[in-house]
This record gives sequence, C-alpha cells and structure tokens, in this order.
Amino acid sequence: MNKLTKVKVSVVIPTLGGNILNDTIDNLNTGTIKPDEILICIPEKFKNNLNIQNYDNVEILTTSFMGQVPQRLYGFKKAKFCL
Repeated sequence: MNKLTKVKVSVVIPTLGGNILNDTIDNLNTGTIKPDEILICIPEKFKNNLNIQNYDNVEILTTSFMGQVPQRLYGFKKAKFCL
C-alpha cells in the first residue's frame, strides 16, 4: 500500500477586483484540492474594488504596479508553497 503525501498548494490571483472574485475563491475552496493559501494580488489604487468574504486561507497583497505578469510574479515571490 502506497502512502499518500499531502502536497501544500498556493494559488496566486492577479486582479483589479470585482464581485466575481468571491465565486472564484469559493470554487477553489470547494474543489478536489483546497489550496493552503490563496494570494490575491491587487494594485494599491484598486484595493477598494475588493469585497472579499472572510476566508481563512486568503491573503491580500497590494502592489505598486499593474499588469497580470508583474502582479503574478510578486505573488509567486510571496507564496509559501511553491514547487
């Protein structure tokens, strides 16, 4: 019998905010593998666009720059569980 090892998972979401974000987080948290952390990367000037429910595995990271690529890179650098 093989021992299964639990792999810890980080998810990085670059965003400008919006209501759909709660649906995305709900889907991630009710999927087959629940992420250990979900990092929401949002530019400082858009942080008021966030209306996120209280989740135990979500962290908001504000950035000084816009764009999916730099926001995602910033999130990956802060992620605890990268392979």
